[in-house]
Amino acid sequence: MIPFSRDVFLGLVAQYNTMLWPLHIVAVLFAAVTIYLIFRPSRRFAQIPVIYTAIAWLGIGIGYFAVHFSTLNWAAWLSAALFTVQGLLLAWFGLVRDRLHLQFSPTPSKWTGLAFLLFSIGAYPLFGLASGLDLTELPIVGIDPGPTVLFTWGLLILETDRVPLVLTIAPLTAAITGAAAGWLIDLPADYILPPAALIGIG
Repeated sequence: MIPFSRDVFLGLVAQYNTMLWPLHIVAVLFAAVTIYLIFRPSRRFAQIPVIYTAIAWLGIGIGYFAVHFSTLNWAAWLSAALFTVQGLLLAWFGLVRDRLHLQFSPTPSKWTGLAFLLFSIGAYPLFGLASGLDLTELPIVGIDPGPTVLFTWGLLILETDRVPLVLTIAPLTAAITGAAAGWLIDLPADYILPPAALIGIG
């Protein structure tokens, strides 16, 4: 069991989302730019998806977990470390080593990766609405953990080269813990995370 109720958790989510608004618009726009760059690769802007995803993981690790949710549960510090390290790893492999490159091709795996990206941007908050969340409680990609983890799996699937295995550890861990927490406090959108992780690793 987790040491807080659904209402308490969603109350903190609402506070966090309200504090960051209107950064949500910027986050969604950059996620949409990532999808655009999948179909129209550009050497000039090739690193935007990696920069966006690294900043999202760092922001969630520091702002969401370390600063905001550590007041609710000490285990938030573990998630803070996990997300922060993943953000640094993405920056290292994507920017310093230049080993991450997005490219879409009409294959089943790439269609799956694209579906994950689209789901994280659009369907994730819609599932939240369907499960009774208020607008301030909706999970938004780049701001909240669940859709950001799913977005990252889509990103990794769409890489043209072999993805460093270390980059899958945090998304896999976050998928499992996020789905478990979602089951305990009735957030059905998070149920997709473990299957997405298994597909991504496969």
